[in-house]
Amino acid sequence: MDVIRPSGSKTASVGAVHATPATTAAFDVARASGERWQEAVRDAVTSGRPLVLPIGPAEDPGDACTVRGYPLGPGLGGIVGLATTVSDKEMANEAQRAAGLGWAQYDILTGTLWASAGFGRMLGLGAEGWYRPARQGALTTGSLPAALHELLLGLQTSSQARAQTRIADGKEVSLAAEGLYPPQGAPLLGARLIVQDITELESSQQRAQHDHFVARRLQEAVQPRAAFSGRAVGLRTAVHYRPAEGRVGGDWYKVRALPGELALLAVGDARGHGLDAVSLMSKLRHALAGLAFTGARVEELTAWLNEITYDDGLESTATTLIARYHPHHHLLRWTCAGHPPPVRLRRGRAELLDPLTGPPLGTLQKMSYHAVETVMEMDDIVLLYTDGLVERRDEDLGERLEVLLDAATQASSHRNLDELVRVIGAAMSGPASEDDATLLAIQRVPPHNPSLPTG
Repeated sequence: MDVIRPSGSKTASVGAVHATPATTAAFDVARASGERWQEAVRDAVTSGRPLVLPIGPAEDPGDACTVRGYPLGPGLGGIVGLATTVSDKEMANEAQRAAGLGWAQYDILTGTLWASAGFGRMLGLGAEGWYRPARQGALTTGSLPAALHELLLGLQTSSQARAQTRIADGKEVSLAAEGLYPPQGAPLLGARLIVQDITELESSQQRAQHDHFVARRLQEAVQPRAAFSGRAVGLRTAVHYRPAEGRVGGDWYKVRALPGELALLAVGDARGHGLDAVSLMSKLRHALAGLAFTGARVEELTAWLNEITYDDGLESTATTLIARYHPHHHLLRWTCAGHPPPVRLRRGRAELLDPLTGPPLGTLQKMSYHAVETVMEMDDIVLLYTDGLVERRDEDLGERLEVLLDAATQASSHRNLDELVRVIGAAMSGPASEDDATLLAIQRVPPHNPSLPTG
């Protein structure tokens, strides 16, 4: 703001205190008006009324602005300038700069283009004004002439047209045109153009597309390529995976034989989408594959994955269900870290297994998890799945779990396990899948290993 005192006073001075450029410029113009300015200041100081002084050229009211000042108080002999109203033209220029916008008008008959300050700034032309594209370097280089030609051709058959092009300095711009016609409607005389700098938008979209491509390839690389051969331990497995629409999720699963005629079976879901989710998913999956060979119990494996996730960063969380199958006892020991409960399909009837659910991975440090023991009868099927199979934004989770139980019951007539998971996956899919979904089916079958019990 400015502190101003009238000339002739004992402290005739101007003190600039936290003045904006617009305010300073406005007061400079006001002071230059001479006696008119001094009279206004003296009147404000002596009367105690606010000072309101319009300034600017009368021939261009759009450039006019108003200086406003308020008395400091009795005996202080000055006013404080608090604000100025900015001209319409200055406001328009600032709006164009902030939004990366500009506009122009092209005259076909004269071949001239009127460019606003924003459009001129994009093209490096300087101030607003009339330009001849045929003679102006910034308008003849790049692909702008071709884009203007494309717009004019489009306006021959439609009142509006759009184009996107790259101009001389590498900026990517979007152009929208509206035709200018005489009262009789023909011929086309010119066009009004709205131009927007979309360089950063294009760059961010390209980065997003690149990240999506890399995440998808990474996800494909870390998912198992060969089916798990579990007949040696008396298991058959099948997997159904459904990707999310337009993005990459953090679902993963792991099935493999372990020393001692055991089997590791797990599903998980890393929080979020894109590269971060796939990166965390890859860490957890590979860490579990290695840690499982230590012979540690599933409770310890889950606790170790929790520490890995916690150390990955504040935004890193995940859910998982980790199981180990003990064929000598037909026993499935499993832990649940914030994950949906398994479903058991026995003699054509599906039911949820009661979990001892612990917190999701990465939410708290030094967590302990507890295991559930489930005995599998011959031909029992246990379904492990991620939340994308059952969760819907506008539906209750409990109701969706009931839908899953119905779908599993109806699919139980399929003797082929691959067909069973495909049918369940299709039944649980909507028109647009917001999240990816993984369904892992585990079935107890007669073992190929004669040393294992079959009863």
